[in-house]
Amino acid sequence: MMAAEPLREEDADALALNEVSVEASAPRKPTRVTPFLIAESAGIARSEDGTLLPADKLAEEVVQLKRLRLDRQNIQELDGLDCCERATHLYLQHNIIEAIDDSFLFMRGLRFLSLDHNRITHVANLRALKELQYLGLAHNLIEEVDTGEIPQSVQFLDLYGNPCSLSPAFRLTIIENLPALLELDQVPVLREEAAQPSCTSVGTEGTDDTRENSAGNEPGHTATATLDGIEGELADLYVSRLREGSSDVSGELESVHAKKDAIIARAKERRAMMRELKHIAP
Repeated sequence: MMAAEPLREEDADALALNEVSVEASAPRKPTRVTPFLIAESAGIARSEDGTLLPADKLAEEVVQLKRLRLDRQNIQELDGLDCCERATHLYLQHNIIEAIDDSFLFMRGLRFLSLDHNRITHVANLRALKELQYLGLAHNLIEEVDTGEIPQSVQFLDLYGNPCSLSPAFRLTIIENLPALLELDQVPVLREEAAQPSCTSVGTEGTDDTRENSAGNEPGHTATATLDGIEGELADLYVSRLREGSSDVSGELESVHAKKDAIIARAKERRAMMRELKHIAP
């Protein structure tokens, strides 16, 4: 029987690195929302010399916060936010949140809420946020939207990347039920859309063609397509008039140019409103 070869130093190093790699790839435990986590994320958990603030002082600082940045913290549950009643902006994107519980009920002054890139399946417990203007729910697992759970004050709504957005009735139904909406999935809401009738439910039903087209559209592409459509309309009108023997088409093109200018102006206005909303002083 052959004797086992002694473990070479380079082999031992490789095994050690492998163990470290396995340990590093182990799933992280969900993070609990605590006053310390909130303070640490806001950069106010320590004094100027680097020492931790006393618990009572830390709590006083947290209560005063208006902007909470808790994104990318591996948060699964929202318990622990009740100490932040004065918050106006809350960033919770890129976590592992599965449900919207009643933790936001204390934040009646919330204006900006980002829950993008989580695992949320239903929109709930938001209707009490009467001041909310921006709601980000993109890239979750929402199959059906109850628009009654979305505050009527919302002007900017992002649901892109959810199964519900594949429904042919999705956009018109959302627009019809949220009259203050200016932008849906980063695409401006046009007056023509708001005037169109829609279905009453927003779910995942739809034809294969609809699903395929929806899956291929990134946020903002519809806005570009709208302007491209206007450019196409201008070109088609010009060509058709030339074919008819008319060389002077300026008068007929005027209304189409005006439509294009109006779309661009509304897009700029909404972009300015979004920038202002994101940069309200704390």
